[in-house]
Amino acid sequence: MYSLESFVLSGPISVLLSLSLIAGVSFVGSNIVRLSGFSANNIDWLKYQNPIIGISFISAALYPLALYSLLNNMILKSIAVAIASVGFIHGIGLLKSLRARIQLLKEKADFNFDKKLLFIISCLIFGYFLFSIGPTTNADSIDYHIGIAISIINNSGITITPEWFHSRLAGSGEVLNALGLIIGAEQFGPLMQFFSLISITSIIYFIKDNASEEDKNWKLTLVLALLCTPVFVFLSGSAKPQLLPLAMTSLAMALLITPYSNTFKAKDRFLNFGLISLLVMSSVQLKFLYLLGGGVIGLTAYCIMIKDGYLFKATMIGSFFFVLVMMPSMVWKIIYYDSSIFGSLVAAFPGELPGYSNFEDMHRSYSDGPFPFPLFLILPASVGKITMIIGLSLFVCIFLKFPKTVDLKIVYSLSFFVLVFMAIFGPDTTRHFLEPFVWILIGLSIQGKQNITVRAITRINILLIIQSAGVIMMLTFGIISTLPGIFSNQLRHDLLTKNANGYDLMVWANSTLLPDAVMLVPNRSMSFSNNKLMSLDWMEYTDLNGTDPLIYLDQIKKGGATHIMILEDDYTQSETFKVFEGCIGNDVIGPRENYLATRNPFNRTKNKNAWILNYNSASLPGCYVAKFEN
Repeated sequence: MYSLESFVLSGPISVLLSLSLIAGVSFVGSNIVRLSGFSANNIDWLKYQNPIIGISFISAALYPLALYSLLNNMILKSIAVAIASVGFIHGIGLLKSLRARIQLLKEKADFNFDKKLLFIISCLIFGYFLFSIGPTTNADSIDYHIGIAISIINNSGITITPEWFHSRLAGSGEVLNALGLIIGAEQFGPLMQFFSLISITSIIYFIKDNASEEDKNWKLTLVLALLCTPVFVFLSGSAKPQLLPLAMTSLAMALLITPYSNTFKAKDRFLNFGLISLLVMSSVQLKFLYLLGGGVIGLTAYCIMIKDGYLFKATMIGSFFFVLVMMPSMVWKIIYYDSSIFGSLVAAFPGELPGYSNFEDMHRSYSDGPFPFPLFLILPASVGKITMIIGLSLFVCIFLKFPKTVDLKIVYSLSFFVLVFMAIFGPDTTRHFLEPFVWILIGLSIQGKQNITVRAITRINILLIIQSAGVIMMLTFGIISTLPGIFSNQLRHDLLTKNANGYDLMVWANSTLLPDAVMLVPNRSMSFSNNKLMSLDWMEYTDLNGTDPLIYLDQIKKGGATHIMILEDDYTQSETFKVFEGCIGNDVIGPRENYLATRNPFNRTKNKNAWILNYNSASLPGCYVAKFEN
């Protein structure tokens, strides 16, 4: 059995491999555009989107193989090595042209007006980069984002684990994480999020090529508003594929409105629509959250093509990408989760397994804090949740003006549609509002400075600079907490013990259990175990005294569980022990003192003790204490 630690190389080598993979997917993206014949020479900002385009293509190709267990380690490693090798050569070329790129950026900015903004932006970008190359400690990442990636490597694809509820949240992003891990590129996942942020930044700044000097400075304000958004600190430096689909839908939005500002031949219209289709469908496969945003962009693009007389060709192009990108996962959900055709497309958790509806309800009702919309976007619920807000960046929206051009009408209409829909039906969490926020920034960039006074811009810049100072402090703390871990195994161990929840428990379990042991676990540090783990996720969402547990008890029995971990001050008082008491043997290991390790120092508290007990899964379901009600 592989664990995350099986793929840990020397930190600098891992970073180099990760950057080579990024350069490799960028090479793939650039050649997709070139070979397609897309005449994009007049779209200056498109050259900065090569990594996003390349990732979209690679994820669409690899995800079906993983779903149907066809992605064995030889295939996965060969693809990763090929991409990294090409990327290393391509990256050398990119470095050689770096001076020219820097000069180009200098030409795009008015240094005589606001050098301080450019300096702060540079500090933020550098901070995000350093933060992204440290070891991953994010809870969701070390649970299923990396845990599923490791499972793909161990099993040649995605296995069916109905008892592990969080695994149902996985998508093509976990396959991309596996692509990096298979060659020891641990930072590939986090770096994808970093370059996604760079992608969005470049769209906002370069989207309007004929911008005046005043508009260029206004664009710096908008870029600063993006980069100083606190929630990006939370989302960066992790393997969570959240920023990647955000970059895809943002790029799709930019491509959607490009024909209104550029002269397109018919061929280019078809290629443009095809690229939009690939991006929006890939975003949904990465994160179900983006079904709404990706869907409205794709539908709008399709309607525009119909309006312009391209019904047949648009239908054929859209159908091609639907079959290529969406259909494999839909069929997989129908086969393995008994989902309906409609449910496989629009349901976050398709199928009717016990507890899934409660799990979905929990996610739908999740809130970042006690404040109503839109206050929770600005005000943190506590100091420990400061990285869960958009904050002062949201105030740039006061400069919105009534759109007079077609491109702005499209951007603002779709932005407000998603915003209103999420405000009414979505959970009160900032991450669900990042799409309309970024799209509005793109619209403000196209809108330009117009009649906005220098005084007003100065005031908003002051607010953004204040927030930037806070974000830079957060990034600095994160860098100090995690970056040393790339320089030695001992430093890595020390920082993971302090910052990665459940890591210390898994190290303890690894030193205690035999290699063939199978352990039931309640915690979310799935990626650090050398043993096969089976999640107890289902216990929180099912009726333990009804028939609901039967399907999960059957999974435990088939999995051959030999041990169970219980987190409690006194394990005999835990609900887990009470319902499984008949299955538990006499051998007890523990207690092990456990602290809630987290990157955020304000969230660190003493947790419950940990115990490992023998477990007789062969006696299931008879040893299960709770009653099965008819």
